Amino acid sequence: MAGIDITPDELERILQLLSSPSAGDFFGSVKRQAVALALRDRPLTVIHGPPGTGKTTTVVEVIMQHVKRAQRVLVCAPSNKAVDNVLEGVWKQIVKADFGLSMNRVIRLGQLERMQANLRGFSLKARMNNSEELRMQSETMTRKTKMVRMLNEAKVVLSTLTSVRKVEPMVDDVSRFDLLVIDECSNATEAACWLAIPLAKKVMLVGDPCQLPPTILSQEAASRGLAVSLMERQIKLHGEGIVHMLDTQYRMHAMIQEWSSQNLYGGRLKAAPTVAGRLLTHLPSVRSTNQTQPTLMLVDTAGCRLLESQDAKTKSYCNKGEANLVVCHVSSLVKAGLPTDSIGIITPYKQQVGLIAGRLRKANLNVEVNSVDGFQGREKEAILLSLVRSNPRRQVGFVGDRRRLNVAVTRARRHLYVVCDTSTVCQDRTIRSLVSHLRRNGELRETSGKLCPHGKACQVVEDDDDVDDLGVRLGATNLLP
Repeated sequence: MAGIDITPDELERILQLLSSPSAGDFFGSVKRQAVALALRDRPLTVIHGPPGTGKTTTVVEVIMQHVKRAQRVLVCAPSNKAVDNVLEGVWKQIVKADFGLSMNRVIRLGQLERMQANLRGFSLKARMNNSEELRMQSETMTRKTKMVRMLNEAKVVLSTLTSVRKVEPMVDDVSRFDLLVIDECSNATEAACWLAIPLAKKVMLVGDPCQLPPTILSQEAASRGLAVSLMERQIKLHGEGIVHMLDTQYRMHAMIQEWSSQNLYGGRLKAAPTVAGRLLTHLPSVRSTNQTQPTLMLVDTAGCRLLESQDAKTKSYCNKGEANLVVCHVSSLVKAGLPTDSIGIITPYKQQVGLIAGRLRKANLNVEVNSVDGFQGREKEAILLSLVRSNPRRQVGFVGDRRRLNVAVTRARRHLYVVCDTSTVCQDRTIRSLVSHLRRNGELRETSGKLCPHGKACQVVEDDDDVDDLGVRLGATNLLP
């Protein structure tokens, strides 16, 4: 594979440029090294981007540096959202910096309805309709000829991995892309990645194998290797020599990211000084209360008989007690001044998602609640996590999946609240390590047997009123007046 013939002196100039004050603190030394690594003449580069490390910023900079050197770039990802995130970053760079890239030379492939509304002007259809030159030649050129011309003249083409198949018949050896970037590669199947790889001279894989894997519905296919991403396979084949890890995150308080750093990233992930000590109470609208002061909070319901229940049809689990405690805490945060759109609730089971959503509507609280998958790539000032499982058999199910737990925890910027029955969920080693971290570094609202933290006898929770009462005695605010 051919690449950019870049000299050591030019690499040094790139590093100096990205080190300038105009580049900002966000573009740290590790990102500068990643960009320089991607510019080298090598067929494969792997960028490992843990949560909050500015992976998209790095990807965009790599794209723009290649364009500046008259190189063509193909950008692919498994989801439309991931593609649009990169496109937005490229758009912002075109507007604020001189990279010699016209917006007319950036094309987004795919169905219009799947794209963000503000990005549809980059679609191939819009570009063809807006091209004065193509309109003048409309009688002498077929639609396919127009499409081939537009794509071959484009400097940056963005597409989902499934839509990129449309490009292949239009790209020959002469017009192949100089660089293929596969973003969120660890979330894509290897088979999907190979739809794009033949279209470029060199490849950069970007993602985080410690977050969500590819979605494989067939257990047999997963067991035979389809659940292993191309990124994971290449790391196993070639070792850490081809991998560059972004090791500074700009999202979370240091104590929120510490568990992930130690348990998934070998202790290498660190918090940038600008975010390491950020608290809810630093936000201008938030008052200091017992609920807003802690960065980490653990509500342990062991012994309170807040047991799970399973839906007979869907086989999904819910936990009414945990649902009410979560909504009580949301109410406390909102009353302290935290906006509802700054709060997110994550729970692993769809049945619990629906239950909590219903309780939120009843309390007139417009707060997003979703599964782990629904929060991938997202972040909120406060994240509330309900682990649901509580049973005499101490069965945990898939709740202890380390990659899913990593995604859930690292969505929080300033405040992480976890409610669970430790006697059940701590049977899983990964959850046990998280609970230990919360106990050491956070505030514990613990129950023991039938005693709440204040030594009062807990009622057996059988209806909503009892759960609300327990929520008050665990330090939350009453759900309803």
